[in-house]
Amino acid sequence: MENKTTGTINPSWLDPNSIKYKPWASISTNGGTRIYCTWCNKDLLIDSLYGATGHLRNPEHVKNQQKWDDEQKSSNLPDLHLNKIKLFEIDLCSILIQLKLPFSSVDPILEFIKKYAHSAIVQNSSLTRKKAAELIKFEIEEKCVQKVQEKLEKTNFSIIIDEVSDISKKKFFAIMVQYFDESEGIVCKLLALKECSL
Repeated sequence: MENKTTGTINPSWLDPNSIKYKPWASISTNGGTRIYCTWCNKDLLIDSLYGATGHLRNPEHVKNQQKWDDEQKSSNLPDLHLNKIKLFEIDLCSILIQLKLPFSSVDPILEFIKKYAHSAIVQNSSLTRKKAAELIKFEIEEKCVQKVQEKLEKTNFSIIIDEVSDISKKKFFAIMVQYFDESEGIVCKLLALKECSL
C-alpha cells in the first residue's frame, strides 16, 4: 500500500539524454508514483527518498545493465561517432534559432542535407522536430546561458525577445542578448527559450 514514503516520477529520468535511466525507464500504466523497467519487466514503486535507485542494485537489473553496456560497446557506431552526430544536430538546431525557423522545418532540411551530403555523421542523424525541441531545451539553452552569463558580468547589453513556434502550434519565447565583444564585435546570443502559454 502506498504511503507518505511514496515518491513520484522525475521527468528527467525520461530525458533522451539520461544515461542512468532512459535505457530502461518507462512510464507506468499504474500512475505517477510508479515507474516501469523494460529490462526486468517490472513495475516499481518510487521511494520518496531514494527514488528508483534501489532497483539499480537489483541483481537482475545489474545483469541487464551489463548486457546493455556490452551491446553499446559492440555497436557499429563508436562513441566518438555518436558524439559527432549529436554535435551536428545541436549545430543544426542553433541554425534554426538564428534563422527563426519553426521546429517543423527540421525534417525537410535534414532530408535535403542527406540527399547531397554523404558524411556518415549526417546520414546517421535521427533529428526530428521533437528531438530538436529537446536538444534546444536541454543542451543548447543550458550551455549558452552559462557562457553568456559570464560575458554579461563584464559588459553592457540589451535584451531581444522574439517568438518561435512548431507545427503543433506550441509557442516559445526566444530571449536573446546583444552586446559588444572586442574580438567579435556586436554579438547576439540565445539566453533562454521558454514555452509561452498565452
